[in-house]
Amino acid sequence: NFHTYGDVADQNSAAGGAPANYPTECPFALGEHAAVNLSVTIIPLGPKGQKGTAKVWPHGEAKPISPWIYYKKAGTLKTVETGTVKVHSKDGATPEISVYTSKDINLIVDVLGYYTE
Repeated sequence: NFHTYGDVADQNSAAGGAPANYPTECPFALGEHAAVNLSVTIIPLGPKGQKGTAKVWPHGEAKPISPWIYYKKAGTLKTVETGTVKVHSKDGATPEISVYTSKDINLIVDVLGYYTE
């Protein structure tokens, strides 16, 4: 699960902590947004030709049936998809997203913007 708000202190309090060089401030605070626009980048780690999927959804909800991204390892090819995911900041739950991948990957999730209700 990944926070979609806050600063590095918020990330460090989460399991696993923040990655190195994580930005010190996100542009919005807890409770400000109802959905986020994301860019999800996948760099497959498996053997060439290996296919996989990744799913992104609001934390606390059931994992969706349909993947966000289908990808196939082809050299160092990366797959990028953008889209919007709702978060639960307005109803008191922590605004987080969940991510599941079917294969080992490097994953980059960028929050490009947000929507209020």
